[in-house]
Amino acid sequence: MTSATGPVRVQIRLRGGADYQAGDEARAAIEDAIASAHCAVRSAEVVVNVRDDPASASAAEVEAVLEVGHTFVHADRFAPTVSEAIYLLEHQLSAELIRHGRRAQTARRVPRRRRAILHP
Repeated sequence: MTSATGPVRVQIRLRGGADYQAGDEARAAIEDAIASAHCAVRSAEVVVNVRDDPASASAAEVEAVLEVGHTFVHADRFAPTVSEAIYLLEHQLSAELIRHGRRAQTARRVPRRRRAILHP
């Protein structure tokens, strides 16, 4: 996937019972979120974790950390299935990247106060 600064390497980590298909699905979702953002994403890391605990209501966890400029954007989602968690993460990440872009556009430098020079 490419960003405003060039190609973005999406690193995927699979934990628990997560399989490679979940990793590929997560990579595609993150690349879509990066493509929809108007920010310069430098790197992305995604962790897909599936718990084998039958008592857990949300067995799948997907977490993403993106380096945008010199700040980090973090998003994570829990859901009963991996596909649902990835879907929710993609939408949360898109919103976070849009919010980050707006903050960067509206950020203004506050002018320094001029000090009065007092002569004795």
